[in-house]
Amino acid sequence: MHTPQRDTLEKIGRIGYGAKSVIYLAVGLLSANAAMDGGKARDSRDVLHTVAQQPFGKILLAVLLGGIACYVVWRAILVFGPAIEKGAKAWVVRGRSLLSALIYSGLGLAAFKVLTGSGAKGGGGESSARGWTAQLMDAPAGKWLVIAVGAGFVAYAISQWRRAWTRSFEKKLSLGSLSTNARRTVTRISASGIAARGVAFCLAGIFLANAGLQADPSKARGLSGSLNALRDQPYGRWLLVIVALGLAGYGVYCALKARYGRIRE
Repeated sequence: MHTPQRDTLEKIGRIGYGAKSVIYLAVGLLSANAAMDGGKARDSRDVLHTVAQQPFGKILLAVLLGGIACYVVWRAILVFGPAIEKGAKAWVVRGRSLLSALIYSGLGLAAFKVLTGSGAKGGGGESSARGWTAQLMDAPAGKWLVIAVGAGFVAYAISQWRRAWTRSFEKKLSLGSLSTNARRTVTRISASGIAARGVAFCLAGIFLANAGLQADPSKARGLSGSLNALRDQPYGRWLLVIVALGLAGYGVYCALKARYGRIRE
C-alpha cells in the first residue's frame, strides 16, 4: 500500500541511486579513457573535480551533492527505519547500509569542499583510505581490526560475484515494461558491472589485509589505487580498461535501480 510518506521516501532513494549512477559511470568511463592513453584510474573524488571544471560545473556539482545527500538519507532510513528483511539478514542490511552511509557522507563532504573551493585537488581517495586505516590501526587490537575489515571486503566481493552469476539482482527490478532484448542487454551490463565492482572490493580488501599484516597503513589503497594495481600486471592496461568499463556498467545498474527498482522490497 502506497502512502504519501512512503512515496516520498522512495523518491529520496531513487534520487540517491541516480547520483550513485552518475558517479560510477564517470569513474568507469574516465578510468577506461585514461587507461587507453596509458594513464591512471580515477576515483569518485577525481570525478568531483572533473565535474566542477565543466561549464556550469558548480551548478552540476551542487545537483550531484543533493543526490549524494539523498543517498545518505536513504541509507540512514535502512539503518534506523523498519527492517526490510527478517532475522540475521536484517542486521546484515543495516550494517551494510551504515557503512554505505558513512562512505557517501565522506564523499558528500568532499563534494561540499570542492563546491566551496576548500577542497584541494590531489591525494583524494588514496589519502583518505590510508588515513582511516592509520586511525583504525591505532585502536586496541587495531592490526587485527584492519585485517578483519580487509577480509570483510573480500567476502563482500565474493557475494557480489555470486550475485552477478545468479542474477539475483533481477528480483528487485521491475523490468516488465522493457522489451525482451532490452531487458537481456541491461541485465547483462548490470551483471558485468556488479562483478567488476566485486573485483575492486576484492583488490582493496587484499591491500587492506596486507596493510594490517605488515602494520603499515601506507600499504592500504582506495578504489583508484586498487584499480591501478591491475596496470602492473601482464596485459594490465587492458585489464584496467575491462574493469573500468565494468564499473560504468555498475552505473547502468544503479540507473536501473533508480528507475525500475523495487526500493522497499
